[in-house]
Amino acid sequence: MDVISRFLAQLVDGALGMGYGVTSATILLSAGISPAAISGSIHTAETFAAGVSGYSHYKFGNVNKKLFKALVIPGVIGAFSVHYYLFSLEINQGITCVPS
Repeated sequence: MDVISRFLAQLVDGALGMGYGVTSATILLSAGISPAAISGSIHTAETFAAGVSGYSHYKFGNVNKKLFKALVIPGVIGAFSVHYYLFSLEINQGITCVPS
C-alpha cells in the first residue's frame, strides 16, 4: 500500500508541481498509518527530493551563486533559532507545539 500511495502522490506532484505531502498523507491516513509515521516519512522523502533537485539545478548552472551565498547564512540561523525556541518551550514550559 505504501509504494502505491507514494506512486500516486508523486504522479499528482509531477502533474501539478505540488501536492505530494497532502496526497500521500491522505492516502496513508485512510490506510490507518499513524500520523507521526506519516509525517516522518513524508518529510524524509521531501528532504531527499529537494536535495536532488537542488543538486540538479547546481549541475546545470541554474543557481545564482551570489544570491545563494547571501541567503544561506540567514536561512540557517533562522532555522536553528526557531528549532531552539520551539524545543525550549517544550522543555522549560511543557508546551508542545502541534498543529490544531
